[in-house]
Amino acid sequence: QIVPRVLNLGFLVSFLGHPVTSGFTSGAAIIIGLSQIKYIVGFDIPKSERVYETVWNLAKDMHKLKWMTMLLGLCWLAFLITSKRLSKRGGKFALIGPISPLVSCIAGTLLLFWRT
Repeated sequence: QIVPRVLNLGFLVSFLGHPVTSGFTSGAAIIIGLSQIKYIVGFDIPKSERVYETVWNLAKDMHKLKWMTMLLGLCWLAFLITSKRLSKRGGKFALIGPISPLVSCIAGTLLLFWRT
């Protein structure tokens, strides 16, 4: 990654078609999202090279779901999405977007220490 950056080879991506770039980005987003879902549902999901196997393992083990973990994760996700939308309004809400991930990390850390 360093050598192409030093040689300014990023322009080569412009020769790829938009569907190729869009498909690659979408595929990466799905894989990253599925790898992070275990933190919201509260149990480990066996890794697989195939997306449908990961989804099947998730559906098969839903009886292991930890409701409090899921509720807290969904609340945090809703907070981050809402703060991003509020920051797009501008004005007095402009700083909410950049600060909200920091606030959620601090609040999560404090909640963790309070719980233990």
